[in-house]
Amino acid sequence: MIFSFEILIYDEKKRTADSIAISIICDVGRTGVVVKEKEDGMYASVTIEGESFIKSAFDIIDDINTVDGLTCVMVNSLDDN
Repeated sequence: MIFSFEILIYDEKKRTADSIAISIICDVGRTGVVVKEKEDGMYASVTIEGESFIKSAFDIIDDINTVDGLTCVMVNSLDDN
């Protein structure tokens, strides 16, 4: 199945949205990541294929948390379900 997530990210290095997206793509190999700055922080939108919603959510959290200086704060589903 395909799952879509919006992830609130804390970046201790205070990078731009483009720089965070490049870090996620290059450091983790995750493609299809869009990072936008909103009023309350930086958000990454990601669509991934996985076995289950929970496993997919944990996979993307683990990936983002491995990038130096990034921490996942909150994950929202962008799916209608």
